[in-house]
Amino acid sequence: MKDLIVLVADKNAKFGIENLLSRIESLGIRKISYETYVHPRHDPGIIHEAAEFLRQFSRDCSYALVLLDHEGSGQENIPCDEVASKLKRDIELCGWQDRVEVIVFNPELENWAWAESRHVAEAFGWNNYPDIKNWLKEHGVWEENALKPKKPKEALELSLKKSGIPRSSSIYQEIAQRVTLSNCQDQSFIKFKMILRGWFPPNQPQLEE
Repeated sequence: MKDLIVLVADKNAKFGIENLLSRIESLGIRKISYETYVHPRHDPGIIHEAAEFLRQFSRDCSYALVLLDHEGSGQENIPCDEVASKLKRDIELCGWQDRVEVIVFNPELENWAWAESRHVAEAFGWNNYPDIKNWLKEHGVWEENALKPKKPKEALELSLKKSGIPRSSSIYQEIAQRVTLSNCQDQSFIKFKMILRGWFPPNQPQLEE
């Protein structure tokens, strides 16, 4: 039996989440066993099919965690919290009562990547983080006094294009491996850590597989 099943919308999220889950000391959790699945129909597929998709695993895993973007989900006119609550209720009815949580990135997973760190700059092919931030401000992608760009995925893609680095899942992997997790103050990331700490405290024994 696995501790956790994780359902995400694309390969970038899979690489990022799996590398985060390996950083147990930074997350403040014990070592866990898990499986990560990418939904073939991405964010809209998770919205409409996650409950049925996860039903088959309800006896094989202790907990389920579902992550998706608000942008591109087809639910952009509904607040993130409402989207997450409805999807959680639907999944609980498929055998996951009190064992599932849903995180909706506002607006996208890439919001987690914009932590002020030299590791982020290096992953994007820049010398330092302020240079990226200033360049994006000059091009109208990062609003003055904002902590993060309004469209984090677009900002990431533009930053990579400027430095001549192709976008790939390895970038998400590198950021997840190297960035100090305390630097990310995104509310969905804080929720992610709190969920895992509640389920898998560091002094709890690991389940036998």
